[in-house]
This record gives sequence, C-alpha cells and structure tokens, in this order.
Amino acid sequence: QPVSYEGALIKRAAPTDKDFQLLKAGQSLTVQAEVSGLYDMSAQGQYSIRYQLPTLPQEAKAAKAKQAQARESNAIT
Repeated sequence: QPVSYEGALIKRAAPTDKDFQLLKAGQSLTVQAEVSGLYDMSAQGQYSIRYQLPTLPQEAKAAKAKQAQARESNAIT
C-alpha cells in the first residue's frame, strides 16, 4: 500500500524540454535518490518504488486540463 509523503510541498512551473532526458531504444538511466526522509517508512518491511512521469513536455502541459498519458518505471525493491 502507498506510504504518506511527508516532504515539502513545492509548486513547480510546467516542465520544459531541458527537464527531460532523452533515452534511445534499449538505453537506461540509473539515478540514486534518498527518499526515506520524505516518506513515512516507519513500518518495517520491503518497499517497492516506482517513478511515474509524463513522456513529453506537451503531455505535462495537458495534464492540467485532462489526464496525460504517463510512463512508469520498473519497480525498485
């Protein structure tokens, strides 16, 4: 079940082209992120993390008006 976000709430501008990383077919990107201070992870157990984001800047802008299509990463455990 999802855990509660406890980090700061920041209003951000709509993403621009420089906010996206182009990945070619078969290419992957690995990034380390410390999330334990941002989410309620007080319960012991195994957590699965997925990152979901719009696939193109145009879709990100459309998200305000209607639900944009998004890509979701593989689960990280």
